[in-house]
Amino acid sequence: MAKAFGASLGAYISKAETVVQKYLGPCLLSQAGVALGLAVLVSEHLAQYGAEAAEMGLLILNTITATTIIFQIFGPLAIQWAVDRSGESQIKGSID
Repeated sequence: MAKAFGASLGAYISKAETVVQKYLGPCLLSQAGVALGLAVLVSEHLAQYGAEAAEMGLLILNTITATTIIFQIFGPLAIQWAVDRSGESQIKGSID
């Protein structure tokens, strides 16, 4: 949610159109591929520092994986909603 808020804040600061300020955030929710890759790297590197660090790495990996799954399910729905509401959709009224 911080990414969505930051995008909206950035659009506001840059004086983007109101529709961009309002709907840019939800359109960024489903981007998570890099996060998974970084979580795997962190988990592997932490395993080198002992059992407690390896456990922490596994916790990080599980957390990132769970949030990625959630955002990959709801992200496309949020994108479709935002695009429809912003008036940028070619198909009017697909989600109301």
